[in-house]
Amino acid sequence: MRKLLSLLTITGVLVVQGQNIDRLYKDAQAKFFDEDLINAREIFQEVVSLNPSYKDAKYRLEICELLTNSRNRSIDTFLSYSKTNGRTDKFYHYWVGRIYVDKYEFRKAIRSWETFLNSKSYKSTEIKQEVNKFITEAKALLLMFENPDDYEIHQLPEGINTEFNEITPVFFEDNNELLFASSRDSEKSNWPTYFVYHSTQTGIRKSGFWSPPSVLRNLGKFEEEGANLELIDQDGKLFQFRPEKGGDLYYSEPIENGWSEPKEFDNSITKAHIKSHFFINEHEDRIIFTSNQHAKSSGLELYQSYRDHESGKWGKSSVLSPTINSEWDEDTPYLSLDEKSIYFSSNRPGGLGGYDIYVSRLDEVAGRWNEPVNLGFPINSPDNEIHFNMNPDQKSGYFSSDRYRSLGGHDIYFYWEIEKVNMTGRIIDLTANTPTTDVIITFRTMPYEDEYFRSETNEFGMYKTRIVANETFSVEIERNGQVLFRDEYDVHPTGGLETTYHQDFFIGEGTAPVAEVEYTGPPETEAQIEELGSKFRPGRTAVIRNIYFNHGTSQLKKSSTPVLQALLKTMKNAAKLRIEVAGHTDSIGPDDVNEWLSQRRAEAIQKWLSKRGIVASRVVPKGYGESKPMASNDDEKEGRELNRRIEIIVIE
Repeated sequence: MRKLLSLLTITGVLVVQGQNIDRLYKDAQAKFFDEDLINAREIFQEVVSLNPSYKDAKYRLEICELLTNSRNRSIDTFLSYSKTNGRTDKFYHYWVGRIYVDKYEFRKAIRSWETFLNSKSYKSTEIKQEVNKFITEAKALLLMFENPDDYEIHQLPEGINTEFNEITPVFFEDNNELLFASSRDSEKSNWPTYFVYHSTQTGIRKSGFWSPPSVLRNLGKFEEEGANLELIDQDGKLFQFRPEKGGDLYYSEPIENGWSEPKEFDNSITKAHIKSHFFINEHEDRIIFTSNQHAKSSGLELYQSYRDHESGKWGKSSVLSPTINSEWDEDTPYLSLDEKSIYFSSNRPGGLGGYDIYVSRLDEVAGRWNEPVNLGFPINSPDNEIHFNMNPDQKSGYFSSDRYRSLGGHDIYFYWEIEKVNMTGRIIDLTANTPTTDVIITFRTMPYEDEYFRSETNEFGMYKTRIVANETFSVEIERNGQVLFRDEYDVHPTGGLETTYHQDFFIGEGTAPVAEVEYTGPPETEAQIEELGSKFRPGRTAVIRNIYFNHGTSQLKKSSTPVLQALLKTMKNAAKLRIEVAGHTDSIGPDDVNEWLSQRRAEAIQKWLSKRGIVASRVVPKGYGESKPMASNDDEKEGRELNRRIEIIVIE
């Protein structure tokens, strides 16, 4: 009887659990198709925790994750569903397109949506219209991404940026100090709390070292809507808005160990009714701010107030300009030092998406502001850009964005004006020994790979584009979405001169003279590598075969790391050691290609060491191609495999 009662109890529990999971799944599905993906994600997580194999819950959960809080994760897991759910869910390619466009892979998104539209499954008129709209928008974004404006950006490192929000950055040049607001120490509430942080920088602005940020608690805390900092470079005043003081501005000044307690700027300013997102000019007599005080306005607008120089009183605020303001939102203004250009965020139609940064120039003759112009990519993205600010040089500065690849919410980015060079050349197919006319070449800036420059080959196999000077690029050549070639390419500074680089690239047979074959002989040990730095005999050589590259490229594989780490340790322990990194190939492929690729691979090792603190002049890269074989090239195992090698030679 006890066994029967126990069995009935277990059965009852399973029935109840089954009813619960059915109800949860239906609730999750309803929210999923209502596009409430955040709540759908949470319920699908509960379903999967109860039964990992329940219907298509894991598949739906992966879609929700990729389109909400985990957009930086790889799409590979979702693509693995192509042979299962991809055949049963007629919307599979619809979701693939949504996920790709969220990762700025617009070409792949367009192909996925076209596959969805061309499938034989029934589609409502509404969904077809939606997808065609998606395709049109993706094509417009693709055009902007493939024609970047004359800026380059750099995402500030982890530590400055966190999984929380980092906003309203300002740079105090006198102290090399960045100040910003962050919600990393936010109190647990529905409204994030922000504190002011600061970090100092050493080295060049683009890639210098930032100190760990320290919180400036004496400057107070802000609610999300009130977080805004402005810095007057002329006298080093750091302004903030204090709504609890009736809408007043307070300022702090740099002192020996940080910043002073905030002081009231001008108690008469409350009559101007300014709001939290403000800008104050260098002369401290003009304030531009965001407000929705106008009864006829449906969104945020930019207002301004002037201080009378004779009376010292602030005038009544007025709308900045009907040319600049729209029926949409205008926010976070910044006025140039000469007060002839105003930058602001807006979510008006025609941008890349969300809030974009726009600029309007002052027509001094007519005395009015011109139509605002979108700053384009890479400043703007399909996500939100706010708090645009400029350094005293008026050619660089900082802004905040929650774009793809951000660590959490909004991250801080540094931008600067760039010079470009012309890039031309041919794509040659070594299999047919002819230029190829049906491929696309892409130059992606490193490490910010979302900024790229792309060109298709013409009928003569030629490509032509304009790319950033003084940068390292990841180069990809693809045909019909398949990557045929990947390598790195350096473009040097031009000194302001108009410059054209000509570079041919090779695909097909013969582009991989160094095969990806594991060496079966005795591997070089760390001790053998260390000997290079212990005897200092010029000409001493270590042959290293445990360094591997991706097929036909100079891209190092992760499996090379142990040997490279041993070499790095030797170079650090022997501070006067100077070496040559010699690349060698077998005789497969054209001589010039072998020499070129071996040189690139030797340079890749030099770069790897340089990024880890070894001065580049201590490592001399040299590609010998097939000119110095160790054995006959007639046999693979005892010949060509031995010839494919990296040698480390002591110079001094």
